[in-house]
Amino acid sequence: APILTLLGANPQIIEAGNDYVELGATSTDNVDTSRVINIDISNLSTSTLGTSTVIYSVTDSSLNTASTTRTVTIQDTIAPSAPTSTPTGGTYNTAQNVTLAISDDATEVRTFYTLDGNVPTSASLEYTGTPIMIDGENGASTTLKAISIDEGNNPSPITIEVYIFDKAGPAAPTADITFGFFNVAQNITLTLAGDADTTFYTLDNTDPTSSSISYAGGT
Repeated sequence: APILTLLGANPQIIEAGNDYVELGATSTDNVDTSRVINIDISNLSTSTLGTSTVIYSVTDSSLNTASTTRTVTIQDTIAPSAPTSTPTGGTYNTAQNVTLAISDDATEVRTFYTLDGNVPTSASLEYTGTPIMIDGENGASTTLKAISIDEGNNPSPITIEVYIFDKAGPAAPTADITFGFFNVAQNITLTLAGDADTTFYTLDNTDPTSSSISYAGGT
């Protein structure tokens, strides 16, 4: 009867998502020199964590058979990338609907988040694709922390985004020359409030908007 000998490691360890590389086997027989080794990998999936069995079999010309197996272990030791948020943290004057983009991974990835400053874990709120509404009173801030965890229980780095809400407009700008009657042209300088970003003005008695003339300083 033939004798089968496996080549390479048994068990064979493969990182999830990597291709299976057949390590091979040899067979010997005291009489028959013409043999073909059959290798059955039908139960093997490199995207499913756990163990699978590869079956080797050989039959000689006298119909004597031999078989053996190799255990293949699929493991996931590589952590996913951190989720990314859109929009990112910053200063806003309205509520924000935040979405999280989750990185590709060899195995299933789940993402969890907190809005109270605590470190997210698999027991935190799970992100399912529905936008996260983040809002706050004027001057308040909310910290979003998010983490992705793959099927191998590998955690990603934690994403931290801070959303600050500025819902009150700045104080009105002031002019160094106020309303009055003049017999010569006047050069007027505007002083902006401390938190003002841009100031606009008109000279035709209409109310200024962000489409009006932008004040760039000077007179």
